[in-house]
This record gives sequence, C-alpha cells and structure tokens, in this order.
Amino acid sequence: MNETDYIILRKTPFRESSLIVSGITPEFGRLDFIMRGYSSGKSGKFSVAGLFRELHIEFKTKNDDFSGLLSAGKIELVTNYDSIAENVPGYLSACNLSPMLLANTAPMIPVPDTYKALKLFLNSIQNGKAPEPYESLVWLMLLFESGELPVQEDKAGAFLNRLLSNVASGGDIPEDIPQSYWNKLTEWRKVVCRKLC
Repeated sequence: MNETDYIILRKTPFRESSLIVSGITPEFGRLDFIMRGYSSGKSGKFSVAGLFRELHIEFKTKNDDFSGLLSAGKIELVTNYDSIAENVPGYLSACNLSPMLLANTAPMIPVPDTYKALKLFLNSIQNGKAPEPYESLVWLMLLFESGELPVQEDKAGAFLNRLLSNVASGGDIPEDIPQSYWNKLTEWRKVVCRKLC
C-alpha cells in the first residue's frame, strides 16, 4: 500500500458514480486516480475530492506501475482551499497553472519543491493576496527542479536561487522586496516559460 499527499488539479465525472482526478504529489509526481462510488452531494463518499484541495490518499499499484489510472483507497482531506474562488484573479491564475503542471510532470518523477511552491501559492491567494509573484514562483520552481531553469550568474540570479531555496524549504517570500522586482521577475518568467504551455 502506498500513500501520499495530493493536490487535485483536474476532476472529471466518470460514468454514474465515479470520478477521475489528476494532480501532483511531492514524491510520485503526477498521478491520476479513479475514485469509485463518487457522489456530488455533500454526504458523498468522495465529496472531499474538490478542485485545488489537498488530500492524503492511500492507493495500490500493480507491479509498482504508477502510470495510468490508479484506484484510490482511503482518502482524507488535508487542506481545503475552496475560498480561493472568492479571489477571482487568484482562482483564474490557479486554473492557468493546472494544465501547465499536469502537462509538465510525470509519474515517478518527484516534484517536492514544486509541490511546496504550489501550496504557498494556494495559501497566498486563499488569504486574498495577488497571484503574482506566487504564480511565477511555481513556474520557476518546476523549471529549477527539473534542471531547465536558465542559469543566472549575476546578483539577480543569486537572489532568485536564494528565493527558490527558501520556498523549497517551506518558507514564504520576503515582504521587503520592491514591487518593481516582482514585475521584472514575472515578465522574465513569461519569456522563459513560453515552451511549457
């Protein structure tokens, strides 16, 4: 039996009472689950399986094959990010991040730092903050973790590396950084990340 924390990035009703969810985990990368016995009602067995919710899932694999649809076993809600829908720019940003993360992660390729950056992003927009710079940090963390982030050997590059390391260790971003830096970082991220989605 395997278990992991899991953030749902896409969910699709399947047949009469099942749900297919796609998301990322820190240690297994992207995983797709079929949840049988799903009900859309509040008392349904899998009513905890909401978009952008963090769950703890137990599951089995056949011959340690993590690709394809896995069958979800015991599911527990870890963090409910439902209130991000009240932050419309943040919610739209999360909807833009989801397909990028699903397209650029794979089973059995761990993404623990990207997972932490995504949690920081969701926590921030749930608390009413603007999506940037948190959205850019998720994009850049995925590139950094996969070894695809262009090396910056100047002062700005050293600062970005410290910033990403801080997020990877579970920290927040420093509050004393001028908005002009975040604006430049966001523009640079858009140029660097064009190939991802």
